[in-house]
Amino acid sequence: LENKNLENLWQIHQINKQIIYRSFTELIIISGNKINQIPSKKSFTYAQKIANNYYVQDADFGIYKLDNSTMGLSLVFDAKSILNEEVACILPTTDPQFLSIISKSGNVYSGNLASKIITRKMSLFDEDKKDQVTFGIADPQHNYLIATSRSKVIKITNSGQILHGNELFPELSTTNIHFLYQTNNLNLWVLQNNGLSLLDFNSPFLQLFDQSSVYDILVFNKVIYIATNNGVYYANFNTALGNRIFAFKRIGDLQGQTWAVQEFDNDILISHDTGLYQFKDGALQKIGSQSGFWKITKINNKSNQFLASNYNGL
Repeated sequence: LENKNLENLWQIHQINKQIIYRSFTELIIISGNKINQIPSKKSFTYAQKIANNYYVQDADFGIYKLDNSTMGLSLVFDAKSILNEEVACILPTTDPQFLSIISKSGNVYSGNLASKIITRKMSLFDEDKKDQVTFGIADPQHNYLIATSRSKVIKITNSGQILHGNELFPELSTTNIHFLYQTNNLNLWVLQNNGLSLLDFNSPFLQLFDQSSVYDILVFNKVIYIATNNGVYYANFNTALGNRIFAFKRIGDLQGQTWAVQEFDNDILISHDTGLYQFKDGALQKIGSQSGFWKITKINNKSNQFLASNYNGL
């Protein structure tokens, strides 16, 4: 190496048989027993490999592409076209003539490689909820997963919809995400502020609910009902299966210990510490004046007659 006073190396990429190291002051390219060093004009702040092409941002100058044969950099997008913002990730699109460029402030740009024109598409953050993008990857379905400092992981679908990560990834214990890595089986390694997590999307198990102790579960008309020691919670079951998100709501007028939630002839009956209830069309109605019901059992061959297990007997 011409300069043996190496500083920190922030990224490493492999293109064919070349290994490229990025520091702020230079790129170090190793191919066999040959070493090439390309100095920055100011500071190499970010680099990414896309379809065997290497792109690197030089602060205040723009985004460059590496020519693997000449070991030179050619300007692709000048700094003014992205408002001289610092880039957090450069991602592929379904059209190889375009790149998505996302700045640390959350601005999403579309860059045309042929015309070298950049268009600002959207911002990931509301004006009153500023955050910072730390990293981003594209999954095989052409969705983007964007790591942030305070919003966990944001998903940008291939149709342009923005899904925020506090609801998407409730398993993550901290909001500050530094790095994402997706495995061949589409599971996601997440480097957090307090450690490393694996999101196993192929697991047959899924945590649905952890807000209180569960005593009974009913799935009826594409809704899942959960009886708990803090009332009854419910969520749309059919919608949740697609994205693995169960947005539970609690029946507002019912609090405290619930022992069972059951369905009889399209009626949902709730056995609760304070009594027996019917839940229908979003409304809760108490049946009788007795309190303390455990469970309802239908009597065979007797229409609309039931045994009710009560604190004081049947």
